[in-house]
Amino acid sequence: MFTNQSIDDNEFYEIYKWVDTYTLSKTRKNINRDFSDGTCYAEIIKKNIPSLVQINNYIPTENHKQKIENWNLLNKKVLSKLGFKINNEDIEGIIYSKPYFIEKALKVLKEKIEEYKIKLIDNSNNKISNENSFNINEPLTKENFYKKELLLKEEEINSVKNKIKVI
Repeated sequence: MFTNQSIDDNEFYEIYKWVDTYTLSKTRKNINRDFSDGTCYAEIIKKNIPSLVQINNYIPTENHKQKIENWNLLNKKVLSKLGFKINNEDIEGIIYSKPYFIEKALKVLKEKIEEYKIKLIDNSNNKISNENSFNINEPLTKENFYKKELLLKEEEINSVKNKIKVI
């Protein structure tokens, strides 16, 4: 999956900057080692799409076998729902902290999370009331994306408030 994929210096910078926006269980010292067991990768997904990840399923470890189990579980339960999987060769590259493997995996993850959120927003547009809806033909700018995301969050809050009233 990643073997033939190239990544330039600007993309490295953007990936590191993106990763640094998250508070993870490990402070980023050596990104290749920090992400080798898959736990930080799972944490980033959890922070973006909480419903996809049960973080307690991923065990921080230095054990090679457990690292493989973590990545295989991520592939099976989470990454497949985001529309991609990491092949065994690339998993081995990540586990052995080979240069560029985790950066390429993070680049793909970032893209897939963004696609997932946009798809979620587009699917939810039908549920948002007419006074708050957007024109489907309207270009998806960064501003519109965040407006739609805010509306979704407000809708979730209202749903929770209604559930609380019932209780």
